[in-house]
Amino acid sequence: KNTNTNTNSNTNTNSNTNANQGSSNNNSNSSASAIIAEAQKHLGKAYSWGGNGPTTFDCSGYTKYVFAKAGISLPRT
Repeated sequence: KNTNTNTNSNTNTNSNTNANQGSSNNNSNSSASAIIAEAQKHLGKAYSWGGNGPTTFDCSGYTKYVFAKAGISLPRT
């Protein structure tokens, strides 16, 4: 009986862990899709050193701008 009780407890714990991971993965996939969609909108725009969008970008400005549109703040120096 003690073994069965422990097994049930472990099963419940694993079930809860998997449910939380699924929720996290859905949020990550949604954020990634938003970032990619925003990045694709700006392909082909002019490069300009120090440019931070929306008409010209440098590499870090482009990255910061795209992530900001998805609600993620990145540092830039």
